[in-house]
Amino acid sequence: MMAGPTPRHLPGTEDASIVETFYFRQVSAAVEQMTSLRKPKPVVVQGIPGLGKSFSVHLATSALAIPTYWLEMPNHPKGKETISRIYHKLIGRMPPARTSGYVLLEEVLDALRGRDCVIVIDEVQNLNQESLRELRYLDDDLDTDFLLVLAGCNVRHHLKQYCPELDNRVGRCVSFEPFSGPEMREVLDVYHPLFANTDTDVLLTLYESLGGNFRNWANVLEGALTLGADAQVGIADRVARATLRAVFGPKAVPKAKAKTRKAA
Repeated sequence: MMAGPTPRHLPGTEDASIVETFYFRQVSAAVEQMTSLRKPKPVVVQGIPGLGKSFSVHLATSALAIPTYWLEMPNHPKGKETISRIYHKLIGRMPPARTSGYVLLEEVLDALRGRDCVIVIDEVQNLNQESLRELRYLDDDLDTDFLLVLAGCNVRHHLKQYCPELDNRVGRCVSFEPFSGPEMREVLDVYHPLFANTDTDVLLTLYESLGGNFRNWANVLEGALTLGADAQVGIADRVARATLRAVFGPKAVPKAKAKTRKAA
């Protein structure tokens, strides 16, 4: 059971393969290790958008035999709103409007006691001190054994600044980084045949604009296929530049390198 979005590729890229990167494997190991404990410690998954954090957490938690409840947080929700969202996921309905924050917190604790599950909080950087302390209170209860996964940008920095006591309880932290230029060929060859069949020079042109950001490459993959690129042939330089222009705008297209003349 997974009470949240199912891991999926961007529309138009459904036939892309899952690339088991170093960070993907770290997330899987961290989730597996923490859920094996009687009292799991929180797992942090952090990094800039587009590196595959949420995708990796989805896959890692869906492999478990326990339910996962996924919550994406808006900007600066109050502590009661944060707990209300967790209540909604656990109970299946919103709590009565006039329920006090204290009673609501206790009801959520009652729902968590004796329940093996994972609670994923995405966009943790949006939570204020009050909300983070509510999460710490839930995680600290000795009669709960759920796994708390905190995902987002600069999560550890945010915790240290606003709730160091929750940061101190973190058991595993996975910090995603873009894949590097030297890794590009290995990663993209696995990701999709369209890239595997594309000349390295063309991929380097794309990398100049996209870097090692999976979401950027997924958008280019979808765009190139829409423009008629053949996966068994690869992307020609002209199509690569047209795709960058169509997806990201003219400024994303690198200038063509001048050809050097052979000495007479």
